[in-house]
Amino acid sequence: MKKAQISSMDFLTAVFIFCLVVAYAMSVINDSSIKSFTETDYKYMTVSAIEITDFLIKSPGIPSSWNSSNVIFAGLASKDRVISSSKVTEFCNLTQNQTRAMLRIPYYVHFSIIGNNTIECGLIPSGKKAVSIRRNVFFEDKNAVLKLTLWE
Repeated sequence: MKKAQISSMDFLTAVFIFCLVVAYAMSVINDSSIKSFTETDYKYMTVSAIEITDFLIKSPGIPSSWNSSNVIFAGLASKDRVISSSKVTEFCNLTQNQTRAMLRIPYYVHFSIIGNNTIECGLIPSGKKAVSIRRNVFFEDKNAVLKLTLWE
């Protein structure tokens, strides 16, 4: 009888089982890190969207008579939740890069006002991560819904 020797079949079985255990452990670690990143990113996107819509519907912007060449931060309100159609036009004339830089966010933006005359601008969401916030507003003398979608 030979001592301290292993058959090739035993060795291959041990290597196979070891590889399965390592692969399973790596997938569990990878899934948990992706999940926590997604939850954190989702929360940040949601807070950003809420803050942006608050400013858009409650403020005339900075400066208050802003246009695409001098805007520091866009606001769409002539009064609280009363949206100015001229400011919506100016906002929609901003490029995606101008909008992202002004809002100081890394996300793409899609904006719409849904009412008698629906207005949409920005990039239509096509990414896997997106957050939409809807706010009731008064636009062109009628009730409407402002919808802002951030996505990546």
